[in-house]
Amino acid sequence: MTSGDIFKGLGLWPQIGPHICHFQQVRLSDADYPGVVRFLPKDLGTEAVYYGAEHTVLMAALQRAVEEAGDIFYVTEARLEVEERRAGTVVTGRLATPAGERPLQAALVVAADGKQSPLRQQANIQAFGWQYWQACITTVLEPEADHQNTRLRAVLAQRPLCYSALAGAALPGCVDGPPG
Repeated sequence: MTSGDIFKGLGLWPQIGPHICHFQQVRLSDADYPGVVRFLPKDLGTEAVYYGAEHTVLMAALQRAVEEAGDIFYVTEARLEVEERRAGTVVTGRLATPAGERPLQAALVVAADGKQSPLRQQANIQAFGWQYWQACITTVLEPEADHQNTRLRAVLAQRPLCYSALAGAALPGCVDGPPG
């Protein structure tokens, strides 16, 4: 299943699909291998190898869907104090927002507040992670020629280098490598 399949299942593909890049090939090379490996849609039996989207395109469609849904309560800048958590059934607590405080009872609470999530800590949900040796620098380039919906990732001896096309002429580039 691809991210495209998820957005199609949510009914958001008509808002997202036309505004993202549908990769028709990925070319991958490695510092220890002199050739290039090509991935094509026919290899996967799909219309694209994968998709490249700007964050704003995805967020606009998702936020519109949340606003239109009658059964989703969405808040930002909120703090939830969990009073009770019954596994698999309900979370009860007090929700504090800039507009005030209110009781909350929900079968599902989603908090996108990072690895040090206070909500996850209150609910005693463990987080697992590892040290990742890479950092990434990104930029958006405007190529002289058509990028042909191709993603290039070269794993060089010093660090990986990739170019991922977006819809239109934009070509974000990133250089991954050890931090510092």
